[in-house]
Amino acid sequence: MNDDHILVEDGVGVPHGIALDWINNNLYWTNEALRTVSVLSLTTHQKITLLDTRINNAQDIVVDPRSNEK
Repeated sequence: MNDDHILVEDGVGVPHGIALDWINNNLYWTNEALRTVSVLSLTTHQKITLLDTRINNAQDIVVDPRSNEK
């Protein structure tokens, strides 16, 4: 039995850093070649490029979903 699912096919390139926001159900990744930071909602499957400013060395990413909890 194969439980693999394709979440995003286009515009991903080769992700370098990947981080999961388990509270808000979002997947973040960096793309060093495109120099972008993107997010995918695992609920709606909507993908958004958060930073497309040609940042240098977009490698690793860390999220802290609890930092906004009250």
